[in-house]
Amino acid sequence: MTDLKRKRKSQGSEHNSKRLATDGSLSIARFSVNPVQEGAEPVVVSAPGIVIPASIPFKAYKKSIKRQNVVPRVGNRPSGATKSELLLHSSAHASIDYTAREEEFKNTDGLLKHYVGVYDPDTGGVDVVEIRKMVMRGAVRAENPESDVEVADEAPRSFQVRRQELGEAFGNRKTKKAIASKQENAIIRGETGDSSTPSKGRGRPDLARTVLLESLEAATAGTATREEMQAELDKTKPRPNPNQAAKTVEGVYPLDEVVGGETMQVLSVHDWLDAAATQRPMTIGSQFVSRRLLRLAPRAISERRSGEDAGAVARLKALRYILLLLNVVGAAKSKGGKNTAKALPERDELRRVTGVSDFLLETVKRSFTDRGSLTKWHIDKLITYVAALTLIIDDYEVDTYDIQEDLRLDDKQITKYYRELGCKVTVPTKAQRDKYHMTSNAEAAQRRIARLSLPLQFPQSKIGAFVAGKRKRR
Repeated sequence: MTDLKRKRKSQGSEHNSKRLATDGSLSIARFSVNPVQEGAEPVVVSAPGIVIPASIPFKAYKKSIKRQNVVPRVGNRPSGATKSELLLHSSAHASIDYTAREEEFKNTDGLLKHYVGVYDPDTGGVDVVEIRKMVMRGAVRAENPESDVEVADEAPRSFQVRRQELGEAFGNRKTKKAIASKQENAIIRGETGDSSTPSKGRGRPDLARTVLLESLEAATAGTATREEMQAELDKTKPRPNPNQAAKTVEGVYPLDEVVGGETMQVLSVHDWLDAAATQRPMTIGSQFVSRRLLRLAPRAISERRSGEDAGAVARLKALRYILLLLNVVGAAKSKGGKNTAKALPERDELRRVTGVSDFLLETVKRSFTDRGSLTKWHIDKLITYVAALTLIIDDYEVDTYDIQEDLRLDDKQITKYYRELGCKVTVPTKAQRDKYHMTSNAEAAQRRIARLSLPLQFPQSKIGAFVAGKRKRR
């Protein structure tokens, strides 16, 4: 190996041999510190958090400090002005007063001095003058503050005001947060912050509230309104899209929109009609479908013979579609573990269970599954579509007991699905008991009647939770 040694450092002072390239025209400036002249005093002003228009003029006010044994309030005042205090003020703005003061700092900035220098290229000298450091503040101009103070002093403090003061002084964090939120909402509603103020003063917008509301309006100009957010939320719900402009209940959920026009053409009920015409027994695994089939089949046979179209055949197809959806959700199996979603069986097994064509199976998969997986959202959508079809079949007034037994739901769950469609769900009246052949009070207590009527009444959703969910998904 080559024996390499590190170069020894020199013991003496080592100077850099390189020199700065200059043009040889350097000159030394002369500095001179001048005293502050009365009436021509420069200042440096900072305005934290506010923007001051350039067209605002200011008036200067100076006050002498008479007490010589007291340290001046401002720590960074120039030495030539230690016995005076300067203030800048402007009321030229329509609603805000601007005031600049020399403020005292608790840190080492109190020993800091500020200077401004002016360089004269002719003489090569720099004149340095010590200046004042000031801070600009803005305050919303009160609207007749003297009268407001008089009203507040004359009005007795109510129990609510005293309770609020105790909460602000001795309450925990949750209590103080609730009080602050209440005061903010009172400003937005146009009320005064003090509930002891007479009611005739409420709703009268003062200048401070007007400025605050104008700033809020500018900040929330692009925000969606509550109606727009509610409409967006309704589109995401697992239910058929209702026709809000419908004049009759038949137009709210048209059959072709719920099932689909192409699906209605593919659905076949010839086997049901042939079995009903020959009085051949049929095995149907649905209590709702079997009971409605006994009522609708004779009407559909009569329509087929006469060539008329009174809607019985279309309702039979809707009944067939309900049976298909019930078979699909019944054939789904749980995936196990923590996963709450259900999976559909293989195509051959699903075809054997439902007894329909591959076209209908693919249509159901596209509409109510996520590539063969049924989450809770998809199951809710499927059940809501089934509930909408039961309304169409039963002339928009349904005894929910049969479909509730088919879906294995309790009263609270089935009521929620029908209310999502805009229905009113009530216990049966005396006339409805006779119509649906309820023989006892105990039987009537277990039944619920869902009725669709105009105007539609949908349950209101929590928009705050919806917005938080959108932010979380983003």
